Amino acid sequence: MVQVKILGVVDAENNPATVTIDSITQDEPAGWIKSKSPDGSGVGTDTSKPRAKRLGNSSGRVYAITYTTSDYMGGT
Repeated sequence: MVQVKILGVVDAENNPATVTIDSITQDEPAGWIKSKSPDGSGVGTDTSKPRAKRLGNSSGRVYAITYTTSDYMGGT
C-alpha cells in the first residue's frame, strides 16, 4: 500500500476544507479473498493507501478514490 493524500481542497470562499476518504476501488482484481486483499485502506480517514501491486500482464491499475470534503461551517 502507498500513501496518497488529497491536497489543496478549499471551499467556495477559498478556506481549507477537510477530506474524508469514502471508498477506494480499482479496475483489476485485488486477490482471491477480498477481505485479505483489499483495494486499499484509509476509508474514514484523510489519507488513502491504495495497493501498489499490479498484475504482470496488464497495463496497470486504475484507481477511483472517492471522498467527501467539509468546510469549517459544516458544509459538505
